[in-house]
Amino acid sequence: MSSGHKFGEYVLDCQRHTLHRGDEEIHLGERALGVLRLLVENAGQVVTRRELIDTVWRDVIVSDDSLARAVSDLRTALGDDAAHARYIRTVHRLSLIHISEPTRQLMSSRMPSSA
Repeated sequence: MSSGHKFGEYVLDCQRHTLHRGDEEIHLGERALGVLRLLVENAGQVVTRRELIDTVWRDVIVSDDSLARAVSDLRTALGDDAAHARYIRTVHRLSLIHISEPTRQLMSSRMPSSA
């Protein structure tokens, strides 16, 4: 059973809710990790703002600013920017797409260990 995804130099561990670059853990908030997980699981596909909010924030009423903050945190953590996107691209200000090379699903035994 898959528990993570590798994209670029990053590994998203879905069971531990962590993001790693090599042995370094990249600290992100729960919502930013939720956004990243949804984008990575749908790599190459457009994910709408509504889908992101409905999935990551579930029954919580939030503004677009909350999503924008989570995406900004992700771009900073990934060394990405909107003008020269490697991982997250905004499409028509309504949706996002994860544009990294196709992800590889990783098995639990291949995930970085939490020391």
